[in-house]
Amino acid sequence: EFGESIKYDCTTANGSLGSSAELILYQKVEGQNVQHLAFGTASAKDVTLSFHVKSNLTGTLTAELYNIDPATNRHCSKTYTIDAANTWEYKTITYPGDTSQGFRNDNSVGLYMLLWLGSGSDKTSGTLQSSAFGDVTAANRVSSSQLNIASSTSNYIAFTGVQLEAGSKATPFERLPEATALANCQRYYFQIKAGANTYTQFCHGRAWGTGGGNAYLPFPVPMCKP
Repeated sequence: EFGESIKYDCTTANGSLGSSAELILYQKVEGQNVQHLAFGTASAKDVTLSFHVKSNLTGTLTAELYNIDPATNRHCSKTYTIDAANTWEYKTITYPGDTSQGFRNDNSVGLYMLLWLGSGSDKTSGTLQSSAFGDVTAANRVSSSQLNIASSTSNYIAFTGVQLEAGSKATPFERLPEATALANCQRYYFQIKAGANTYTQFCHGRAWGTGGGNAYLPFPVPMCKP
């Protein structure tokens, strides 16, 4: 169904992670893009995460939603299980809406979606904050049963078709036209590729004498300001 995936392959093993170690695949979401979830109100919507995952390991991993706010950070963590080794499996996880705190309404990060691949004891030594969103306590962020992808150079994990959406039920993956998906990515990053020669023409400008010049470099789409 999907032609590409993102894969983490362990090349240097660390079977005994330090207490503060974090191994995570995460996505930042602008606060202004999650206002429709109505967090912080009585109408807060549930949120569903869905994805396909494949690994040589079987066992428990943690997926966390983290509301980063200047006042109080809040989060909810859920576990999922890889049941069969070296097999693509489809997972869906639903998080309850948070009626207590909303998201910042600007283009800075409002929500982190985190797929934990390994964690030190600082994050696993408490009781998982799983039934509802709550104020962040570091020890309650990751399951005590969390796998450690870094434990062996034989380990790998891959994800594809990751989707986060409002509601308590996963829907089919939303496929965007290539041009739309590219423009969405270029809001955060684009690359000027060098040509075959030593020098690459990347903008139009002017020079005066030998002392200076200026140039105009248009961006493909308006970029997100930090």
